[in-house]
Amino acid sequence: MRRMLNYLKFISMNFKEQIKAFKYKYSKITSPESLVELHFKTWSHPQHINLDAFLKVFKILNGKPARILETDTSAWGTDSTRLWDKYVREYGGELVSIDIRTEPSRRLKKHLHNSTTLVVEDSVSALSRINKAFDVYFLDSYDLDLNNPLPSATHGYLEYLQIKDRLQIGNLIFIDDTPLKIDFLSDEAKAFVENYSVMPGKGAFVIRDLLTSFSIEVLHHDYCYLALIVNLTPRVKAN
Repeated sequence: MRRMLNYLKFISMNFKEQIKAFKYKYSKITSPESLVELHFKTWSHPQHINLDAFLKVFKILNGKPARILETDTSAWGTDSTRLWDKYVREYGGELVSIDIRTEPSRRLKKHLHNSTTLVVEDSVSALSRINKAFDVYFLDSYDLDLNNPLPSATHGYLEYLQIKDRLQIGNLIFIDDTPLKIDFLSDEAKAFVENYSVMPGKGAFVIRDLLTSFSIEVLHHDYCYLALIVNLTPRVKAN
């Protein structure tokens, strides 16, 4: 009986998600910003900490076709894969989303537009062989653990190194889990700051390299980091 009840609960939840996905897919969009607001209202939370950053990205894209690369296919939380997919569905372009897990792609693939490609593979490995140029790079894999921040920062940097030579003027570099400040630091996080002179985060080492390799404009930095490549400058080794 319990197994049957659990199965019926699963069917009910899946049906509700299907209905929500259908309504979202065919909702009328009046602007890129309205798309962001619809998305966070439908799939995430209207006061999500990253809402303002996404609004800035979509305002810059301004309804033009966009090539978007995402690491960490998202079917929960921010649910960003649906958002990027909805943008290319409405305005053109393409989305490539990479994740080593199979679960997100299984959950999402039937909801996504044919302009979206889901890649199930380690992101660093996949990025090493994807030779396309993109307009937006959203780096979001390997969750930040403040009790062990080095793996997340290292992985984010390895992703960045795979795309660095393909970056162009006008590209947006968008990195989640890269806080500007943290109210409370664990002993491990304090040691990270002392050792590397940067705050923990997925983009901890990326930011330092961006500042010494390109002319950039930082558009947003709170819990996530968003920068625009303004000019390509000679490669300079970080101090």
